[in-house]
Amino acid sequence: GLFGEAAGAQQQTNEQGAKPGAGQQAETPAPVQAANVQQLIQRANQQFNDYQRLTAEGKLAEAGQKLEALKQTLNELQKASSAGQAKPVEMNR
Repeated sequence: GLFGEAAGAQQQTNEQGAKPGAGQQAETPAPVQAANVQQLIQRANQQFNDYQRLTAEGKLAEAGQKLEALKQTLNELQKASSAGQAKPVEMNR
């Protein structure tokens, strides 16, 4: 019927408007991503500080683990921030 065709046309417009590979991430509200990015930045800072402290203490095996964790956090941060670039985030609410 009439409604089915309208819905189909809407869907097409949405798909064309989305960037290739954006997938489900485009649906996520931006403020949630901003909070997530902030958490990831804090985690990365903590892991880096731990890494520096552990190397200074000569605990190289533990420092290596922190460095791996830091790499993983930075990868997550990169994904989260690139997913959030679609629309600007307003921080002052």
